[in-house]
Amino acid sequence: MVATLVGFAWTLGKIASPTLVRLGIDRGIGEDDRLWLWAGLIGVAGVVAGIFTAFRRYLAFREARWTEARLRERIFEHLLTLHVGYHDRAQTGQLMSRSSSDLNQIQMFVVMLPITLANLALILAVVVILLVSDWQLALVALASLPLIQFVGNRFSRSIHPAIQTVQAEQAELATVVEETVGGIRVIKGFGAESVQAARLRKEAGDIRRASIGAARIRAKFLPMIELLPQIGLLGVLWFGGNRVIDGDLTLGQLVQFNVYVALLVWPLRMIGMTLAFAQRARVALDRIDEILSVPSEVRSPDGPASLPKRADALGAGPDVGPGGGDGRGLHGRAVGAVRFDGVRFSYDVAGDAGTAGPPVLSGFDLDIGAGESVAIVGETGSGKSTIARLLIRFYDVDDGSISIDGADIRSLALDELRGAVGIVFEDTLLFHDTVRANIAFAVPDSSDADVERAARLAGAHDFVMG
Repeated sequence: MVATLVGFAWTLGKIASPTLVRLGIDRGIGEDDRLWLWAGLIGVAGVVAGIFTAFRRYLAFREARWTEARLRERIFEHLLTLHVGYHDRAQTGQLMSRSSSDLNQIQMFVVMLPITLANLALILAVVVILLVSDWQLALVALASLPLIQFVGNRFSRSIHPAIQTVQAEQAELATVVEETVGGIRVIKGFGAESVQAARLRKEAGDIRRASIGAARIRAKFLPMIELLPQIGLLGVLWFGGNRVIDGDLTLGQLVQFNVYVALLVWPLRMIGMTLAFAQRARVALDRIDEILSVPSEVRSPDGPASLPKRADALGAGPDVGPGGGDGRGLHGRAVGAVRFDGVRFSYDVAGDAGTAGPPVLSGFDLDIGAGESVAIVGETGSGKSTIARLLIRFYDVDDGSISIDGADIRSLALDELRGAVGIVFEDTLLFHDTVRANIAFAVPDSSDADVERAARLAGAHDFVMG
């Protein structure tokens, strides 16, 4: 809002200059001989326009960066709430592209909004001034505006699918780069560098072809959008020049008309650029909405129940390890009895959300008493890891139930459930931080004593210290 008001103040400074030029020519040269006064006023108008140009750009970029930051936070927070099944299907590069390049497209468009509003205000003010000053000469000067509008609409409709293709191909390239960097040890171990390089060349080639297609569309329409306003200048010079010769128009009025028409050239050119930015931002918003519109299939219930706590642990400090709390306000810890009752579960078919594959578990029953140690063995793909994933609700069962200490895990808040279960994943991930920060990852403000105790319980203290 402030940026828009500043833009309007800039418009006043810009539209004052041509009128002052006319008065300087007609009066300062021919009548009152105070050319210095009109020159000074023109300078003041230029300074005002320059100052408000700086303010306008600063405020526009500030608002654009704020919008970009809020959208990035919203995407990130939403990604964290989405169930693991969604992340199984989604490509990391696609998500990264939406969180970076697509957001950048939106940011660039938001920057243009107050600038474009100021340009539209300038165009409207110039049109009104020209019509009031001399409507016949104004019609000559503005004859190309309907053509500019027509070409602008054609350009907008043509560039949208081309931009959509470019941004989709950029996301595919980001996926290849992310997979290559993340799996560099596997790639080098199998000597597959040339395979990944070929994948990247293909995606880079696709981006080049899509970008050239978009560039052809811009090369077709943008020159027309820039050229058409020049026709108005030619018309004013010819038609107005003859009227000056005939004595129907002063030289100052002719110069004023030409300066005003020249003022229209850059705003009209900027509108063409804004249309291109708008189409990129529209595509980016569509791609971002594809993420934000996805609901999480696994979430905490309204009015969640609580796990029963061991009486002898109430009031104790936070426990770390299997069956322990996470220190996030849990008083004591769960007893630890786990029950799977008639559980049936199938993963979705890869790339086809909502289509279940063959069952991994069917009619699965399991009772583990508090304090028991149970090993589950079986062939690869038999469902061992799935049991652990279901216990912490990475996925929800298709049928049956899972309970801890008699409480159905679907009735518990996710943070309480996952804070009560200690789990070691098959794929080890260390964040790029200190050992201490990795141990205290979920509770960053843990004391040194708690971090050391956790390391000892995990059997890691000695080799960490070594």
